[in-house]
Amino acid sequence: ILDGAAQTTHRMVIKIGDAPARDAAIKGKTVDSAGQPLAGVLVTAIPQEPKTSAPHATAFATSGDDGTFAFDELDKIPYTLVADLDEHARAVKPNVPGGTLNVTLTLDAGLALGGFVRDPDDKPVASFTLIVTKREGMLREGVATRTVVDPSGKFSVRVPKGDYELLVYASGWAPSAPVPASAGTTETKVQLSEGAVLAGRVIDAKTREPLPYARVQREGAGGGASAQPVNAGTVTRSDGTFELAGIPPGPFTISIGAGNHHPKLEGGLLAKDGGSIGPLAIKLVPLAEG
Repeated sequence: ILDGAAQTTHRMVIKIGDAPARDAAIKGKTVDSAGQPLAGVLVTAIPQEPKTSAPHATAFATSGDDGTFAFDELDKIPYTLVADLDEHARAVKPNVPGGTLNVTLTLDAGLALGGFVRDPDDKPVASFTLIVTKREGMLREGVATRTVVDPSGKFSVRVPKGDYELLVYASGWAPSAPVPASAGTTETKVQLSEGAVLAGRVIDAKTREPLPYARVQREGAGGGASAQPVNAGTVTRSDGTFELAGIPPGPFTISIGAGNHHPKLEGGLLAKDGGSIGPLAIKLVPLAEG
């Protein structure tokens, strides 16, 4: 795993040893609600990791013209299969053991869930990431994620019948509050706020020299595999200065990291919509030799 330690030290050790053979396959077919094959479906096999096991890789496959798909060289552990295709609701099948050869994933057309995103002046936001979640008690389960580029600020996804919450992230704006919406509604309005701007400078704690390209990020939602990450953060300039915009109102913490320095959390910060914070002076301690 390319974890924080590897990113900070620029060193990674890979130990070669005995391990179970990855010789299990999962094969199946993607079909519509009428049982007809669907081509071009992206199928993702997500390992359901036992807590005591080493990490396993997520695998991807695409269904052919006859709807069939195949994963080879998997482990003999359970996987969750996720099937995605435009104009269809996502299909999810958990607990599929490696070695299963007759899986059927059924994608129905679902219902449209759409709307538009506006800035504080009620103008369209042309580029954003939309996350559709379904609330289960205190938890929010992700149903769909879309990176949208549309001058009118419109979005549309297909989801199964039910009630959902929408979250929108756009560069330079604070993330939206959860907006309730039901499948079948296509005029949901999501309004973004300006948020706060944090300014500061990152330096070496010993030499007092500025640290360029240090990563500064608000603690919270991760970026994920998206053309527009939901929490992209920023990096420092050559003189160590930075500005981090779009911080939602309320208390928050930032994480700061730079190569060959100990990462740091800076907490006790409070954001107000439209406000400015800082400038902060952030010192990172260099790693000891070895």
